[in-house]
Amino acid sequence: MPTVQELCEGLRFYADTAHKAGIKVYIGTLLPIMGWRTYEDFREPIRQGVNEWIRTSDCFDGVVDFDLEMRDGQNQLMFKSEYDSGDHLHPSWEGAKKMAELVYDKLIGEN
Repeated sequence: MPTVQELCEGLRFYADTAHKAGIKVYIGTLLPIMGWRTYEDFREPIRQGVNEWIRTSDCFDGVVDFDLEMRDGQNQLMFKSEYDSGDHLHPSWEGAKKMAELVYDKLIGEN
C-alpha cells in the first residue's frame, strides 16, 4: 500500500504537470469504502489523510468534496444508504447522479 505522502506526491506531480500545460485541475475526495470486501481498518487513515490533504492543498483549482456529501451521517466511514450500490465501493445510480450534480455545481455553478 502506498503511504499518504506517496499518494499526495503523485497527485501533486499530475497537477503540476497539467498546470505547466495550461490545464486547470479539479479533484474529488476519496469516497468512504467501509464494508467493501477488501476493506481493512488500516486503509481508513490513508483515505482520510489523502482527503485532508486534498481539501487543504494549494495545488488544485478546485475540490469536489465527494466524501463529505456521500458519507453517512451516522457512520462517516460508509456511504449514505441511498448512494451505495450495495457493494460499499461504487455509488448507486442516485449516488452517481449526486456526484455529477456536485461536479456541475463546482465547474459551472461557481462560474
